[in-house]
Amino acid sequence: MDRSVTYLELALNLDPLGDFLSPTSGKAYQIKDLIRGCFYYPRDPDGAGETAGSSRALKEGEIAEWILLDGTPATCVNIALHNLYPGEIDLVLSGPNLGRNTSSAFSLSSGTVGASLSSALSQIRSIAISYGTFDRPVPEVFYDPAHTLSVKIIRHLCDNWGRDEGGCGMAKLTSIA
Repeated sequence: MDRSVTYLELALNLDPLGDFLSPTSGKAYQIKDLIRGCFYYPRDPDGAGETAGSSRALKEGEIAEWILLDGTPATCVNIALHNLYPGEIDLVLSGPNLGRNTSSAFSLSSGTVGASLSSALSQIRSIAISYGTFDRPVPEVFYDPAHTLSVKIIRHLCDNWGRDEGGCGMAKLTSIA
């Protein structure tokens, strides 16, 4: 299964929440002077689409305009928050990642968690989503239940964000693994 379809399915399930940012690169660190990008126009229902070098109007059957960047997830978040959409994003969803980000070793090398940390450092709420499994390749039957559960958890977090009676205040970063 193409990973872009996984992201499209999760994005379509989250549509009632409004616009969100989801960095989806598979690497945690990259040193590169020039970040390149393009526009991508997915079509319903399979997510296949076409790319363009500049923004254009949606064609019939296209459901969104995405900006794809070739940087790390944290770099993509920073570019989006501070250059492409300054002041417009109030939640960053990073992932879903098909690995486990449940320990210090995994979390500190994770691009998924790194993007959420970058967002939190910019004072923007963020959620890192990881679908931890021991099965390789990941069976396609795992995707729909994982998307459904993720959407429920994300909706719960959004509905209750900042309600931390007796706690340490509003959380900026949540990791779902």
